[in-house]
Amino acid sequence: MFRTSIALGLLLPALATGCAWDEGLEIRNMTGTVVIPREAATRTFQRSDGTVEEVTDVRLIGPVYVGLYPSVQPEDTVQRYPHPEVGPLFSADLSIGDAYPYGGTTIGTFRSACLKDMACRIPSGRFYDFQEMADWFADTLESPIKDIYDQPITSGELIRQTCFSTLNYTSDAEIGLTVTSDRNEDGVLDHEDLDFVERTDGNFEGEFLIWQQEYATNADGQGFTLWAFMDSPAPGDGAFSTCDSTRGRQVDEYAEDFRAGAVYQDLLNRPSVRLNRGDWVAGQQEATGDYGYIYQSPDDLPEIWINWQID
Repeated sequence: MFRTSIALGLLLPALATGCAWDEGLEIRNMTGTVVIPREAATRTFQRSDGTVEEVTDVRLIGPVYVGLYPSVQPEDTVQRYPHPEVGPLFSADLSIGDAYPYGGTTIGTFRSACLKDMACRIPSGRFYDFQEMADWFADTLESPIKDIYDQPITSGELIRQTCFSTLNYTSDAEIGLTVTSDRNEDGVLDHEDLDFVERTDGNFEGEFLIWQQEYATNADGQGFTLWAFMDSPAPGDGAFSTCDSTRGRQVDEYAEDFRAGAVYQDLLNRPSVRLNRGDWVAGQQEATGDYGYIYQSPDDLPEIWINWQID
């Protein structure tokens, strides 16, 4: 009995103070702004009727990836464009070393491909409604979404109802592809509630949120570096190279058997493997002269420009 009471006597104070133990970690939800130059949301289309049209539209902004890295190197150091520093190659199967990201997030995801022809073509946060989606692919890209019988779809409501039946969803919010919440709190659901909105200067901006990120500094007390890149839609069908068509939700419904697609698991570790000519990355920032945004404090609210197009 005596030995038991001593053990409890030692244990109880530890339990009483355990919740107040300071582990010395800075863990925050980190937010900031990504700016897409107007040029990156502009494309010239050669129409089937022989005409040429220049289009500037938020739907030409592909999924945007935001990562936190030890540092970002200038062009022609790691790649021909600004790129996070990388470690040594440790496998003959790899073409580039690991960039060792601390964490990251995306602005736009491949959540709900309701038809096989939608897989890896439609990121969230770019379309106001489903009719706009159908019109964009049919009229602007001239590569319409097709149904299970390989027939073009011109009705947004047909896409919407297919999502309900195929994925067993019950609301537009559950599908997660169109505007369903008043993000700017102006009392109206409209294009101002998309992931990216046009600014008065003609460029586009979107907000990012990295959940529960541990803040890290180097030996000199300097924080990690924020870097971002955009996967531009491919000419023609508008597909995205950062989407892995072998992953994501498995759809097996009637004549449809496909994967909805998902972001490659190693994308932040080796972004250059998936980046192609025409994609955009964050280069030297005009406001600071730095490559990427270098954190000075976990409370920083960075603005980073994706301002370098890969040629």
